[in-house]
Amino acid sequence: MVDKSDTGLLEGVRRALYINILVCSAISLIVLALTIAALSRYQRQLSQAESRRYEMLCALSHDIRSPHSSILALIETENLQANPPRLTELLCNIKRYAVRALEMAEGFIQLARAETHDYKFELADIGKLLIDASDEIWPQAKQKNIRISIPTCETAYYAYVDRDLMTRVFINLLSNAIKYSPPQASVACRIECYEDRGKYIRCAIQDNGYGIAPQHQTRLFEKFSRFHTVDQPGAEGTGLGLAFVRAVIHGHNGNIRVESAPNTGTTFTISLPVFH
Repeated sequence: MVDKSDTGLLEGVRRALYINILVCSAISLIVLALTIAALSRYQRQLSQAESRRYEMLCALSHDIRSPHSSILALIETENLQANPPRLTELLCNIKRYAVRALEMAEGFIQLARAETHDYKFELADIGKLLIDASDEIWPQAKQKNIRISIPTCETAYYAYVDRDLMTRVFINLLSNAIKYSPPQASVACRIECYEDRGKYIRCAIQDNGYGIAPQHQTRLFEKFSRFHTVDQPGAEGTGLGLAFVRAVIHGHNGNIRVESAPNTGTTFTISLPVFH
């Protein structure tokens, strides 16, 4: 027989155990709720800080662009008149530096937006975005008589992307391909689908230009990184374009890689998930 006192003791232990479990569960839920609240608060603060940084850079960019735009307007006015050769040369130099300052201001804005990850994802045809980018960059290609070839695809390659940012990615890559290629060169673009634990779109932009030495490739996507080869004429840039490209691609959960060698050309390959 079981002693009634033992039964009462077991019941008391069982009741105490249940109470402890309930108390521990309640404490765990409270800690979890507080942790989630703290993380949410931190996320809001981080988002607000990013927004303030973006707004500050936009304001700074506006302050930089306004006077330089005025300088360019004055230079264009002066160029309409007959000028001595020396004055014409000075005006050309001023214009070149003003254009570079404007490009740097625009580069800061693009990079700031890319790093905020405040993207507007929508279903878009990647091939169409690439064509839009080539249309915008066409005047630059025409100056050097460079041909950009984009295959006509019967199949549309759709993915959820930020249209504006992804188009700018293609513009930057095409612009670099033109800038770092000799006159009468060519730039070839390819798009395809593949599967690797999910559906992806691969886009490659290949040039047969001056190429990039291996020691420069490791720092290629860093901010303010510039490079040139012995055979390449000087090509000025802000050093922000490829940093922007990498930020946008990573913001889309994609990746980008480069294959290049001096005097053999360069290929940038982007892989994007169809769905996020």
